[in-house]
Formats: sequence, C-alpha cells, structure tokens
Amino acid sequence: MNSKWVSIAAAIALLVLALLFLRYAMIQAERLSKLELENRELREKIARLTATVSVPAAPGAPAKQEEARRGPADVPQQHSRAAGPSLEDYSLTQTKEQLAAARSTISELEHHLAGTRETVEKLNEQIEQLKAAGQESRETLAANVRVVEAMQAEMQSKETRLSQLQTESKRLTEQSRTVSDRLSRFGQANKELEDINRRRDNYLTNIQRRYRELTDLFRTMSMRIDRPSETNPAQPVELSRIQTAISMAEEDLRQLQTLNAAAQRVQAKLP
Repeated sequence: MNSKWVSIAAAIALLVLALLFLRYAMIQAERLSKLELENRELREKIARLTATVSVPAAPGAPAKQEEARRGPADVPQQHSRAAGPSLEDYSLTQTKEQLAAARSTISELEHHLAGTRETVEKLNEQIEQLKAAGQESRETLAANVRVVEAMQAEMQSKETRLSQLQTESKRLTEQSRTVSDRLSRFGQANKELEDINRRRDNYLTNIQRRYRELTDLFRTMSMRIDRPSETNPAQPVELSRIQTAISMAEEDLRQLQTLNAAAQRVQAKLP
C-alpha cells in the first residue's frame, strides 16, 4: 500500500516538473522571439544608415581636372578646405562607427540567438521527454488509482461482510443465551418432575399395598362368613384394619392427585 502511494507521489512530482520546464521553455521562446524582433529592427536600421551614406569619389584625376578647370585663382581656396576635416567627413566617420557598432551588436545578438535556439532545442527535447514521462506517470497514476479504488471496494465489501457477520454473531449469541436459559429452566423443571414422579411412585406403591391388604382382609372375612358355625372373635379387629387401610389409601390418593396437579404446573412451565 505504501509503495502505491509513493508511486502516485512520484508521478505527481514528475507532472509538476514537466509543467515547470514547459513554463521555462515558453519564457525562452518569448525571449527568442523578442531577440529576433530586435535583430530585424537593427538590420532595418543598418539598411537605412547604409542608404544614407554617400560613397566618396576616388582621389586622382578628377581632382586634377577640377583644379585645371578652376584655374590658379581657385587653388588656394581648395587647399584651405583640405587643411582641416569637413563636416561631411565627420558625419561619414560617425556613421561608419555606428554601422560598425550595429554590426557588432548584430553579431553578438546572432551569437546569443544561436545559443538561445540551441537552448530552446534542448528544452524542447527535454519537454518531449517530460511529456513522455508525464504520459507514463499519468498512466501509472491511473493504474494506481484503479488499484486503490479496487482495494477500497474490496475493503468496503469486507467491512460490509464483517458487519453482517457481527450482526449474525450477535444474533447467535442472543439465541444461545436464550437456549441456555431455556435449558436451565428445563433442567430445573425436569428435576422437579423427577422428584414428583418419585413421590407418585411411592404413593402408587402404597396404594397397591393397601389394595392387596384390603383384598386379603376381605378374602379372610368372606371365608369366615361362609362358615357361620365357627366363632369370629377377630371380626371387629379386621373391620378396624379395613377402615384404617381404606383411610390411608384415600390419603395416598389425595397426595397422588396433588402431585399430578403439581406435575401439570411444572409441565406448563417447560419451554
């Protein structure tokens, strides 16, 4: 994940560097255009100065012919003019100096212009390289962005799934707690039912014993009734035993009914 962000940062840095180089190239191109304009103006100025400069006549025969034509009287005046520099010669010299200075300036400008053009060509090459690098960086950035988006989508999906699992786990925990409570109540009710069943078995055993005892007593009494010649001195005792057995059996039946009602109440509490 960190390498992806480093790649993204590097791509952004390359884009910024490419923009800076492009700005510098535009400034150099503007300077180059300005220098070409100045060079053109200087060339036009030199052309105008060259046009205004008059070419002097060659010394020799024309001067002698002029002396012969003017005669001896005009010779001193000509010599007096040649004695010092004329205004035309001074203007011509100044114009030549300006022309030489302009040519020197043009030469320097052309040299500087050639260097500037070379610099601009190098900058253009660097700009092309930076454009290629920028395009590659943009593609890398786009690929990294797609990877990050895919990772974010995957993380979002995992978070959603985790949330669902947490909700399901919470529901199962609550269900398990409910089941545990029900099992606890069921175990307690089961113990109560076991105790009730044990007591009911005891009462049923007692009732069966009372029934057998009563059966034996009734059988004995019936045998004695069948033989009236024999005396029955123990008949009141047997009747008392029968009444006692019947009373105890009725008590056992009441207790059994009470236990049956308790068992029904416990069964109603079962989940």
